[in-house]
Amino acid sequence: MSAQKRKRTDFTLKEKKEIIDAAWKEPNQSKLAREISKKWGVEVKRTTVKGILSKKDAIEAAIKAGVPSKQMKLTQARYPKLDEGVLMWLKQARGQNLSAAI
Repeated sequence: MSAQKRKRTDFTLKEKKEIIDAAWKEPNQSKLAREISKKWGVEVKRTTVKGILSKKDAIEAAIKAGVPSKQMKLTQARYPKLDEGVLMWLKQARGQNLSAAI
């Protein structure tokens, strides 16, 4: 008999910011995780809260930089110059009314 796996939950930047703001009011991470679990109806572990708080500066910087609040992760492209080139090509193709499917 196998145990049922817990469903993975990803949080948006907006939700992560709410957790960071709530940490000022409740410094105990275990209590904070329980409060968030009750409030949102999703199981949130203390380690999740700890991970979000450890990346607090990067999350706040991304929000200030204008990253969409519905974005889940703060990963960057492996080859940023290639991405810029593809984006430039795509804009040129669309400017000439060409079909450009990637």
